[in-house]
Amino acid sequence: STRFLRVDAEIEPRGASLIRSARPEARIVIDDLGDYRLRPDSPASGLGLANLAPDHDFDGKRRDCVRAPIFLRGDTNDDGARNLSDAVVVLSYLFNNGGVPSCLKSADTDDDSILRISDPIFFLNWLFIGGPAPAAPTESCGEDPSPDDLSCDSFASCATP
Repeated sequence: STRFLRVDAEIEPRGASLIRSARPEARIVIDDLGDYRLRPDSPASGLGLANLAPDHDFDGKRRDCVRAPIFLRGDTNDDGARNLSDAVVVLSYLFNNGGVPSCLKSADTDDDSILRISDPIFFLNWLFIGGPAPAAPTESCGEDPSPDDLSCDSFASCATP
């Protein structure tokens, strides 16, 4: 059977590293770190939290990270307001060959990662009869707290000058 051991590593950009484990006798020193950066075609590229990524890599080169889209949940037509027209945009998209909203994340008002009839119903329930508010970001523009595969190509209402 395979056993795993939790380790913490101190990594120097160009030099030896000391890996420590919970057991003092289990120390490993690595003299040559090599180049373990991700290949450009790696499936792990782009994963993680871009807002926590440093602006420069170990070699001092500027990193051009793709930032998570900023949007306002429920403002599906991206006009800066949430009203009946936002639900109409979603219903038109779902059932009447309407255009694809530029940010599908904004239309997923219950944040279940699926755009369906329940989203405009959930939104209208909040808008007109005081039902639960759409999922964050609700109060102001922000990132999706639960990343999913819904697209958000642009959201002009949240653009910063």
